[in-house]
Amino acid sequence: MGIDIARVIKQLEKEGFEQGAQVLSATASSLEETGLIPHELQNGSTPEKSLEVPRFSDKDREALLKNGAVIYELTGKTIVAQQEAGERFWYITDGGERLVKKPSRLGEVAIFPEPSEFFIPGSGNKTLAEQEKLAEKDTNVLRKELKTKGIKVIIPEEASTFTGVTFKYLKETGKWLLGEDYGYNYGRTKNPTNESGSSVAIVGCANSDNGLSVGGWRRDSGSDGVRVVRLVVPSEIG
Repeated sequence: MGIDIARVIKQLEKEGFEQGAQVLSATASSLEETGLIPHELQNGSTPEKSLEVPRFSDKDREALLKNGAVIYELTGKTIVAQQEAGERFWYITDGGERLVKKPSRLGEVAIFPEPSEFFIPGSGNKTLAEQEKLAEKDTNVLRKELKTKGIKVIIPEEASTFTGVTFKYLKETGKWLLGEDYGYNYGRTKNPTNESGSSVAIVGCANSDNGLSVGGWRRDSGSDGVRVVRLVVPSEIG
């Protein structure tokens, strides 16, 4: 289904749904920044263009599910929106709007919830740059294992992508990702938590009593507890 972003934003504003218009506009800006949609579509100069919600092909979906993955569709919810919906956080670092109002990734994502498959092996104690190289290598490993080139492993730009997946999995299974079964470790993101971007968000240390933690960690520093979650997306938009 195609979405005329500029037209929808204007319609929301016209009908008094200003907050919805702001969230959609922020989501479009985030997609533009990561190269997922052209600037012309975001600013409305070519309203005839549309944005397709990215999904896995039937073949890739079957291969992922057969190999233990679960697939969720994310809709651009921010951490603020997740909180308003009643999702529980025991800590959120002071990262400002760049953190809590950054919409999640749009479209389908896949994870491997089995603890031994959830993180990329050996991805702790690495800088963000080193972890990005590991994600590229893991992409090749998965493509070979699943016999497809239509998938890609990424470190997400948004903390809200990880929090969104975590809450969807909790709702479906009653179990916490990034909790006791996962060593209370954190998944690294590329979401800045300060103005310079020297610190990025990490999501983890979940527990049933208090919820989820969103912290910050220097992008040029590593820790055994800050790892790369094997987050899979369709490669055309990765």
